[in-house]
Amino acid sequence: MWGRISRFYPPWLELIPLLMLGFILAYTVTYYPLMPERIPTHFGPSGQPDAWSAKGFWSVYILVLLAGAVWLTMLAINYILIIKPDDPGRYMNISQREKDRLGTKRLEEIRTISARMMVIINITTVGLLTVIQYGSVNTALGLQNGIGWGVWFFAAALVLESLWMLFKCGAINYSPLKKR
Repeated sequence: MWGRISRFYPPWLELIPLLMLGFILAYTVTYYPLMPERIPTHFGPSGQPDAWSAKGFWSVYILVLLAGAVWLTMLAINYILIIKPDDPGRYMNISQREKDRLGTKRLEEIRTISARMMVIINITTVGLLTVIQYGSVNTALGLQNGIGWGVWFFAAALVLESLWMLFKCGAINYSPLKKR
């Protein structure tokens, strides 16, 4: 598996979200006993808490579990649908006629860009959930006032990454084909 992934991006990139998950899990477990019985569970656009719940497993650990599920799901989708198939256009949602028009080389370019961007989007999504969880724990402990600006940074990064991926794949799809 890792050898096949290395054709598209360095496999060590998958360690980044794992390290973030490990950090936020350890941080949450460490500070769980110190949290008050009522903790913030939702934050408004300003980053300030606007909903509170009783401290419990689900109210404290849901974002950690969600971040782990996101990482694992996106890794699986990237590997199973993009990296693993021998045919680069196998799971692309375009007609066979369009696949024939693009040719194997362009389909491979689109697949490579998609695989690389999926890992970047995965890292950013786990980063976003990590920042939210970190801010939630710190807000519950009274160490900070709200979840902070990092949420907006990661949210903007997700939008820009998605647009960049669409632009790059579209540029390959719509650039003039060379005469054969």
